[in-house]
Amino acid sequence: AGETTAAMEDGALRLTDASATGMLMYRMRWNADAAGGTELEARVKLLKASAGPCGQCLDFADGVHEDSLSFYPDRIGLWYAKLDYAMDTTAEFHTYRVAIRGEDVQVFVDGTLVIDGKGKFKQAAEGQRNAVQFGAGSSRDTGEALWQLMRFQIREVKPMKIVPPEGVNLSALDR
Repeated sequence: AGETTAAMEDGALRLTDASATGMLMYRMRWNADAAGGTELEARVKLLKASAGPCGQCLDFADGVHEDSLSFYPDRIGLWYAKLDYAMDTTAEFHTYRVAIRGEDVQVFVDGTLVIDGKGKFKQAAEGQRNAVQFGAGSSRDTGEALWQLMRFQIREVKPMKIVPPEGVNLSALDR
């Protein structure tokens, strides 16, 4: 059985999942606005990946919808939208940008639109998840990649006023 490891190597994070039971994902809430749209970008060089989804991937959810951009040696693919783009992901670093707005998802590689998923961003976000994550996200599948850059937009959290039910005194909790 293999290991799941992360280490810095020549300015990139090397994520290795050689385990048939482990996962290693870096996750951050990003408060994406499902109607307003947002973007995320990663600079990645895939070293190897099994045939299944998310041996190395970039997952994104906006609180309403979610999908996963999986990296394979010969292509990239949006898992739930079932859209692929044939390319060599192993020869060099590429910059992958994902733009989402409503039920639309687009994927750009090195600045060129390669997947136009108009109306294809429809998978319900598990537990209303609103987060972005990257790495080895499958306990069954394996992969290894160098992640040189990961960035995304974080929206300002809208202020909320919590109104307690009648008869509940919250000031009693401030001690």
